[in-house]
Amino acid sequence: MNNHPNKPPALFQGQQSEYSLYDLDRASRRGGYPQAEYAERTDFDHPDNRIISITANDTQVTVTISNIKLLRAIDLKLYVRNQKNKFQEVTETIAPEEKSKAKSESAESVPFGTQSIEFDISNISIPTTRGAFVELHAIDSTPNRDSQYVMKRHNFVGIEYDNGVHWANAPSLNSSRYLGTHPRTGISGQDVTKKGTGVYNGSGWETHGTSPGGYINYEDDANERTLFLAVQTSGTKDIFGVSCRISHNPYDDFINGDADYRERHNMVYECSYANSISHLQELAQNTDEAITTIGLQNTYERLEALADLVQMIPYGNIIHDNIPPTVVLYRGKGDCSNKSGLLTGILQNDPWNIQSAYIECFINGNSHMTAGIDTRDVDLSQSEYSFTVAPSEKDYTHGYPDTDYAFLDMTWDSVLGQASKNVNNEFLFDVDDFSNGRYRIADDPPNY
Repeated sequence: MNNHPNKPPALFQGQQSEYSLYDLDRASRRGGYPQAEYAERTDFDHPDNRIISITANDTQVTVTISNIKLLRAIDLKLYVRNQKNKFQEVTETIAPEEKSKAKSESAESVPFGTQSIEFDISNISIPTTRGAFVELHAIDSTPNRDSQYVMKRHNFVGIEYDNGVHWANAPSLNSSRYLGTHPRTGISGQDVTKKGTGVYNGSGWETHGTSPGGYINYEDDANERTLFLAVQTSGTKDIFGVSCRISHNPYDDFINGDADYRERHNMVYECSYANSISHLQELAQNTDEAITTIGLQNTYERLEALADLVQMIPYGNIIHDNIPPTVVLYRGKGDCSNKSGLLTGILQNDPWNIQSAYIECFINGNSHMTAGIDTRDVDLSQSEYSFTVAPSEKDYTHGYPDTDYAFLDMTWDSVLGQASKNVNNEFLFDVDDFSNGRYRIADDPPNY
């Protein structure tokens, strides 16, 4: 059946058009084997790799190919990047079902179906905390034809926590490749918003979607929630993941408290006591270690990576617009001020210890808040942007430090010093632990 060397061994039905194995990029175009530095790049062509899904952990990789019409056997070779940054190979073969072989040689007589393949990688050492990486190739081994075609590459990450390792797999940990129009098939692609962020639509703020721009998950026990966060950095395209533990009690107390309790235990309260909150301390320590693990050393790159982790949290409002970092983490969403408070709460703790600010501004007449980073702590010459906000003369009389703060918006995939579109009337609301203003918050420090 279909033994002619010029006929493709497999056809695929994408969301917009049908294509064959021969429409995929040949691995030989870039040297045959994947290279370690290609882990997060998307420099190969694929008409629509959404029909291929991959999930992975440290022992097994499962590949599911939907809408495939298999006309003759092909080898699937999985390249797995190990802990030493080298690639090891695992191969499985898929073949038409016997009942399909008995039919006519006509491709039309073979139905599209689903193939699920499991690869055993238990003998390969997979890294944790920093991203792991596999790349799937298909090999057409018909006589006179021995070509490898790149089917999909997949990033995933093992996040360490008290009970072991949590394996994070999500499409948003992988850069989208189906953008624009495929050069050979003419299939139009679609854009995929990378960050789970908010956007001003002309009349108000709305979310791009309820899905995170990275990975958010959790495990609950009787006393606490263990939160798992992972993201692909926008600068270096590395993947990293972290965990932290959050007691159920402060979340329940805030959500179930009356208006007076919530006002006195809001974002200002937690950011005033950020150094005393265990999950902010843990998150500061774990993000610092994870970002070091992916090789980022200078402060600018490290701050960018931390901002990516907060920016990917979906935009949304819970009860009101002054919820504390605890609730943002526990629920996995927050608005502009909420996520700014989360970033600054992390930065106040060891080993970050970076002074930050809360920048109030307006976008098309609507109030907005972003974080600001003390320019004494970061070299802005590494950024192509340099938008900063300085204290006013009145701020100086209230004890504000004599320094500028680099704009850093948590509601979209911005970088340090990049102004949000149509921003104006920006000023410092307060800095760091809110010690320069008078606020109606609880006197008792948090015990969580």
